[in-house]
Amino acid sequence: MNPPPLQLRQPKNSAKSWIIGCSIAAGVVICLCTLMSFALFQVVMDPIGREVDARATIEDFCLEMQQQDYALAYSYLSTAAKGRVGAVDQFVNQLAILDRSQGIVTSCVVDLDTLRAAAAHSDGKRMDVYLERVMN
Repeated sequence: MNPPPLQLRQPKNSAKSWIIGCSIAAGVVICLCTLMSFALFQVVMDPIGREVDARATIEDFCLEMQQQDYALAYSYLSTAAKGRVGAVDQFVNQLAILDRSQGIVTSCVVDLDTLRAAAAHSDGKRMDVYLERVMN
């Protein structure tokens, strides 16, 4: 009886396996880079959006202060600021007293450095707005 013939295995194509492995790894890296770019975009754009929103709110607040519509100006204050100045009636009364003693608000300047810092750090604790008053 003759022994069964030996079957030779063909060597695996190592170049093909290497190409497939590298392609999969490259795909994973591309996906991770894409996800990271979206996350980075949010980190960069979020403070810019907050700065734009804050600036618009402050400009509206300033306009109401110049027009002496203090009840509407009060509505632009943050919850923390409202807690510091009291109720709307107290705010209106305090500003009426200032109008009589120091003059009315003629201009309003926003400190852009503070605005950017508050937008970047989003603590919302402090925002400097400078009001100029002129005596009648």
